Amino acid sequence: MKAVVKAVAGPGFTVAEVAGSEPGDGEVLLRVDAASVCGSDVHLYDWNPWAAQRVHPPRVMGHEISGTVIGHGPGVDGPAIGTRVAVESHIICGRCPECMRGDFHVCANTLILGVDVDGGFAESVSLPARNCWPIPDSVSAEVAAAMEPFGNAVHACSYGDLSGATVAVFGCGPIGCAAIAVARAEGAVQVIALDRNPYRLDLAERMGATAVLNAGDGDVEAAIRRVAGGDVDCALEMSGAGAAVVAATHVVRPGGWISLLGLGDDPVTMDLASDVIIRGLSLFGIIGRRQFETWEKTTAYIEAGTVDVAALITHHLSIDEIDAAMQLMKSGQCGKVSLAA
Repeated sequence: MKAVVKAVAGPGFTVAEVAGSEPGDGEVLLRVDAASVCGSDVHLYDWNPWAAQRVHPPRVMGHEISGTVIGHGPGVDGPAIGTRVAVESHIICGRCPECMRGDFHVCANTLILGVDVDGGFAESVSLPARNCWPIPDSVSAEVAAAMEPFGNAVHACSYGDLSGATVAVFGCGPIGCAAIAVARAEGAVQVIALDRNPYRLDLAERMGATAVLNAGDGDVEAAIRRVAGGDVDCALEMSGAGAAVVAATHVVRPGGWISLLGLGDDPVTMDLASDVIIRGLSLFGIIGRRQFETWEKTTAYIEAGTVDVAALITHHLSIDEIDAAMQLMKSGQCGKVSLAA
């Protein structure tokens, strides 16, 4: 079958013919109906230090996927053949203390599709049946593939009451823009979006931001307070930029909360004593999605129409155009980029 492959340890991807997989114990075989590109795929493409340490080529890429069940491995009786599913990309062990507590999203032995095991930028993929989330007929394959990153935004927004809140969202990539929509759906009265990219600020406004600020224009903290009329109730940090993390601790009111999802390349230095502890802030590290509470919420938003995930998908390419997809992602002139096999 055709697949996007990290063939060797170094920059770039290859579109190649690879052997189709067979589902093992507890696995299903999916025909991949749609996929989408994540920022981590760009890191893998560029072969940054994280990728070089984590990935062992050859490896089929891709973790944001949806598909149709076309085969069962031993011990599997569902989802039934023909079921359309979105995919949870984190494969958990089920045995570590975190899993035994039900904290599957922080499983100590997590394997990620397209990183630690072969992924879904391909015509088909085998994966644990547990990782399949059946979707209604009303949800398109492209939207289903985007439910995985959308779920990150849902998770980030779940640590406090957003009804009536004023929220600052730092970083307006697809997950940041999704978080804007979720915050508005949860009743936030003000959502202030910050980014340096005018394209993404425009997308943020379309996803429901009540104000957009270019983070490259002057004193960001003063600008947030001017728009908000003071400190904000919470911040959703999606950029990973150290300056944004520090600014978030400054502009959130005493007793407020911050969700930290963005991953930066460098360590962040902040004044924990003055800016976090004494002000009583709550900081939450966001990884993946709570399995499967977050998926239930994500599906509910989509079925109710309270969040338009399709609006986040701005470009549609084939896996043969993976290099163009990577360059588009690097340009920042896109939302979510969807791929078809």
